[in-house]
Amino acid sequence: MEDLETKFRLLQADFGEFKQEFKEFAHKMEQRFESISETMDSIVGDFKKFDEEQTILSHHQSNHSDRIEKLEKKVFGVTHI
Repeated sequence: MEDLETKFRLLQADFGEFKQEFKEFAHKMEQRFESISETMDSIVGDFKKFDEEQTILSHHQSNHSDRIEKLEKKVFGVTHI
């Protein structure tokens, strides 16, 4: 009976150590996840800005193309593609 109690206590101690190590591991993973999440938020923000800039620049280019076509019609009588 004493042998069984000793084994049980050792098992409890091992479980306690495992539980502590798991808590530390979970905490480290949570910190890494937060770091990755912050980095991804930054990257997504940068891509969003880039997309908005592309939309604006595309509109400007279209506007310039229209103006050039009008000038070509006045100067050359036709538009060049």
